[in-house]
Amino acid sequence: MVTSSRKLSIHFIKTISLGFIVQALSMVSLAQSSGSWVFWNQLMTIEQADSLSAEQKLNSLVELKKQFEQNGLGPDSVYARLLHRIGALEYVVNHNLPTQESFDYTNAAVRINRGREKNRSERFCVNSYTNLAIFYRQLKMYGTALQYYDSALTVRKKYPDHSASMANLLLDKAQMLFWIGDYQKAIEQASIGLGEVKLPGELVTMAKLLDQRAQYYLRQHRPLEASIDLDSAARILSAVPDQDEAINNILLHGDLMMEQGKYFSVPALYAKAIQQRIRTGNYAQVADDYTDLGNFFLNQLHEYEKAKSCYFRTIQYAKKANDWEKLSKAHVNLGQAEFYLHHNKAAADYYMQAIHDLPLPARQGLLINPAMSQLNIIGNKDLVYAIFVDKTEVLLHLYEQTSDSSFLSACLQTALLTDSILNRMRHEQVGEQSKLYWRNQTRDFFRDALQACYLAKDTRLAFFFMEKSRAVLLNDRLNEMGAAAQLPAAEISTEQGLQLRILSEQHKLGSLDAGSPEYHAQQMQLLHARDDFDRYIKSLENRFPVYYQYKYADRVTALDSLQHYLERNKQRFVHYFANDSIMFLLVITAREARMMKLAGQDVSDGSISRFIGYCENAQQLNTSYADFAALSYKLYQSLFQPLDLPAGKIIICPDHFIIPFEALCSDQAGKKFLLSDYIFSYVYSAASLLKKINTGAPGGNFIGFAPVDFQSYLNLAGLKTSASALRQTAAPFAGGKLYLHKAANKNNFLREIPDYSIATVFSHARADTSVNEPILYMQDSMIQLSELQQLKNPATKLVVLSACETNAGRNANGEGIYSLSRGFAMAGIPAVAATLWTADDQSIYDITRRFHENLARGMGKDEALQRAKLDFLAGSTGMQQLPYYWANLVLIGNSEPIGQTDVAHSKKWVVDFLLVLAFLLMFSATWRIVRRKKTTTNV
Repeated sequence: MVTSSRKLSIHFIKTISLGFIVQALSMVSLAQSSGSWVFWNQLMTIEQADSLSAEQKLNSLVELKKQFEQNGLGPDSVYARLLHRIGALEYVVNHNLPTQESFDYTNAAVRINRGREKNRSERFCVNSYTNLAIFYRQLKMYGTALQYYDSALTVRKKYPDHSASMANLLLDKAQMLFWIGDYQKAIEQASIGLGEVKLPGELVTMAKLLDQRAQYYLRQHRPLEASIDLDSAARILSAVPDQDEAINNILLHGDLMMEQGKYFSVPALYAKAIQQRIRTGNYAQVADDYTDLGNFFLNQLHEYEKAKSCYFRTIQYAKKANDWEKLSKAHVNLGQAEFYLHHNKAAADYYMQAIHDLPLPARQGLLINPAMSQLNIIGNKDLVYAIFVDKTEVLLHLYEQTSDSSFLSACLQTALLTDSILNRMRHEQVGEQSKLYWRNQTRDFFRDALQACYLAKDTRLAFFFMEKSRAVLLNDRLNEMGAAAQLPAAEISTEQGLQLRILSEQHKLGSLDAGSPEYHAQQMQLLHARDDFDRYIKSLENRFPVYYQYKYADRVTALDSLQHYLERNKQRFVHYFANDSIMFLLVITAREARMMKLAGQDVSDGSISRFIGYCENAQQLNTSYADFAALSYKLYQSLFQPLDLPAGKIIICPDHFIIPFEALCSDQAGKKFLLSDYIFSYVYSAASLLKKINTGAPGGNFIGFAPVDFQSYLNLAGLKTSASALRQTAAPFAGGKLYLHKAANKNNFLREIPDYSIATVFSHARADTSVNEPILYMQDSMIQLSELQQLKNPATKLVVLSACETNAGRNANGEGIYSLSRGFAMAGIPAVAATLWTADDQSIYDITRRFHENLARGMGKDEALQRAKLDFLAGSTGMQQLPYYWANLVLIGNSEPIGQTDVAHSKKWVVDFLLVLAFLLMFSATWRIVRRKKTTTNV
């Protein structure tokens, strides 16, 4: 299903007809010679002649251009203005569609005004860049249009007195971001635009920005924020009427009612608003209105015939508007309606018609797809994605209905193309929330792709889609760290400075009361800081192509590479993909890969939540142990027993859940835990496991932090035994460094840990499933998840977080849990041992101490942790045998052993070096004295 963009304002069309007429007085400085001045006067006379048609003006300006050139005048700002205006009129005369001449003349004007000649006007590039953005927008090339709006904004900021409205430029930029699916950045740009509105002349622009932002909020399912914006826009429009925008506001209120489940009044509201729109003659917007009404019948009321009737109306008005994009949307949505009616062949026909509506060079059949290079030029990736994800689904159902293998083969090929479209969308988007939104929208697509792989018995392709279904943003971040090596040091320093500015503005915002004027002003500062950073990153991608290639390296880890790794480390790998109705498992060993399928009800989110609920509550676990044992055994039967794996090392790559597999019971009585036979570790993806980012040489083996007591404003209980526990933990390591009490502060933590192989923290942490970031507490303050990006180029091989809920956080479908452990992974640290629930201090300290002793002996991280838990159990009695006490700490990341640095040898080398250096300095000083005496004697 494809939604419309009909509520976006259309003020940019007015910009073509009005925006180029700049007051003559502001242009006097452009005339740099008497000859140019004559042509300037003629140019302004033609531009402002109301009696001339656009075509007559165009012909007159072309003739004026010839005269300018015949007079031998050099290209200056007046000539650039002449070229610029010819390009604009070419567009208008061609019925608001750009021609090659439109681009050529406008680009030539930009080249002159950006040149080094004295007689130029850089400020006028705002107008030319805006025109180019509008041209590309009309061609549906939204990504390119966005780049030109950015260029216009950059120049506009240099000239605050320019006549072009910052608010209108930001309004247009927000539209482009919306059309490429970057909803979060669209919200931010609309918010910045509202801060740029200059009252009272731009009240309608304010209303448009509010309506746009409301639409973006609704797309992210945030009805409360949308409602506030819509009501504010409605109040403005009641005082400063604008018919089109008033209709938009009414329809957006209808969308808000849909989001809130208030369906009764929606059809009548839409019918009334559409009739008003028809009277305006804006057929393109009417087409979009019918699309939205059809989507309401399709998705909310499931009245498919009424939905189809609306989509046929969309086609009627899209043809009147000569808009192929709206026509294609209508055919996609008709296909969706037929699919819901189980008319697979009719659905397929409509999807093919949607493809044929696109401006592609050739028509394809159902079993053939266009090349990705052809699809790249289409700006509306939301539409392109919808077409091919729906085509993937219908081909799968046609195969299941007919057993025709050609449908299955075409389904897999279409799924691969759809994945490439998703990659492109991800590259064009900047806002992480937008990327997460789209990751969430891809779940059903990857389910269908994996189902096709299962039916085709293609485990290699199944591994590909498993990998593409998860932790993509984490892998992007790791790629970006590797790409930074392709940048000059000055650029890296600039990027870090911009990141620190964002963090600083975030901290300032956190200290203010939400809703206060100071909060709003600081929020704008944060948005500007993010905007500056995003534009800088985009500039890096343009200026350093190799950086771009490294950053967006989408090549999936080869199955063979993973199998070589497993053979070398004597491990096995299990991929899980969980959907509401189905679960796929992929078991990979050094010799084979097997794919299995379970019914979704066998492992529901509810049963996994209940299992964790038992584990994290010692009292409930003790009093209801029989119930826990039954549940644990059931999960074992569903999640692990079908794998048929012998005892040994297992790497678990979970989907949207993480549980301690070692606490699953292989017997109904709950007496035999998997901990006894299996050594578990966990990863976000195979790619994150195998990626080599952290390659630096550490300066020391161990660093530890134990704040013990905390600043009073943090309201945290002291950890009185943590200092002694940390000293015992550090004992096996030569040259360990401990930060205790006040020394365990935020600055020391962020500055010091990148230089040590193992960093261990005994402290408090906090995490929840809301949008709030997980927090790690130091003695003086807190460290938020986003601040871990300050850990630049760490040599750290393992971080151990002996604190509460360091593996907990907000779950993002396909990406995993946004936890503190993930934050360290995003900083390039290859392994983190972290907790799943609130820890019992003494047991976690005991297990952590044993864990480090085993690491110091050279054990792999996974085996060291398993052995620590088994030894803890061997020395425990009573309730301490319960999983609450020992199953909390899990290893995420690679499990390879950590070799110790020979600190004593390093110190001896340093001492030897200093002795040699001292000898050389003494020799040099003695030589200078002898030389001076000899020179004096000669004189």
